[in-house]
Amino acid sequence: MAGERPALPSGPQWKAGTYLGRVHRDNGQLDQARQRYLEELALVQELVDETTPPRPGDDTAAKVALRDLGIVEENLGDLALQTGDRAAAGRHYRASRAALHRIPDAPADEMRLLDEKMHRNGFC
Repeated sequence: MAGERPALPSGPQWKAGTYLGRVHRDNGQLDQARQRYLEELALVQELVDETTPPRPGDDTAAKVALRDLGIVEENLGDLALQTGDRAAAGRHYRASRAALHRIPDAPADEMRLLDEKMHRNGFC
């Protein structure tokens, strides 16, 4: 129907939803990748704004939206790093980390991998 926002995938499905951005990035189509990620960022940020803060042990839409926000911000950080914009990469990685930290029982593996990436690239 006109005016309705399409449902967004969540959790593991969201990573598949960012596939087009990664394909563009991997093929050197960096402007297209950035546009795709920014579109996803706007949609996910809207979901985060519409949901209530998550509670520990509760798998709410807010937790899923925050996790998705972290994924999209990390993808934007990867793209910025690839284009040589270290300042933007640092901002996006920190935004990703902040989104994941807002989840009371944040996925430890995701936090560890992001922390390792930030450390490896000098953003700690």
